Amino acid sequence: MKFIYLPLRSNTIRLNTQQPKEQEKHMVDVLDNKTYIWPLIFDNTHVSPITLYNLKEKYSIDSIIIIDRLKNVKKETNIKDHINASGQNFLREKTPYKSFPTFPDVTHIYHTAEPDAAIVHTVGPERFSKNTNKNQIISESIGIISPVWDYVGVNVYGVGRPA
Repeated sequence: MKFIYLPLRSNTIRLNTQQPKEQEKHMVDVLDNKTYIWPLIFDNTHVSPITLYNLKEKYSIDSIIIIDRLKNVKKETNIKDHINASGQNFLREKTPYKSFPTFPDVTHIYHTAEPDAAIVHTVGPERFSKNTNKNQIISESIGIISPVWDYVGVNVYGVGRPA
């Protein structure tokens, strides 16, 4: 089964969901043999090592695809790295958790074999719609969320879709 994380569900993909369940401050729904997960609120209380670790354990998640919105791309794009320019870090003041390190290594978060995968600049949801920089691939939220999934031991695959 594939696990797909939607940082801001309404902005990244349209689901015709039937019966989403609330789990660990997230909504979880299964559609076409894929499990979609999205936070009730996009903040460091809902997207934290505790909540994502509990989701990982409950659903036996070893890999997750995070789908984000991108600017300055014309097609779906694989992500190989990010620069977090949002001013947000959902690991701040949340580490150490369990036996995980206080300062995790975030140099190799994304797993991709695509040669044309992109490095994105994450600006956060508040600044995404206002950002007009045409010289970079602008991401809404992946650089804020992917370090938390990586921190709890989940392989992260990043995909961006044109906004």
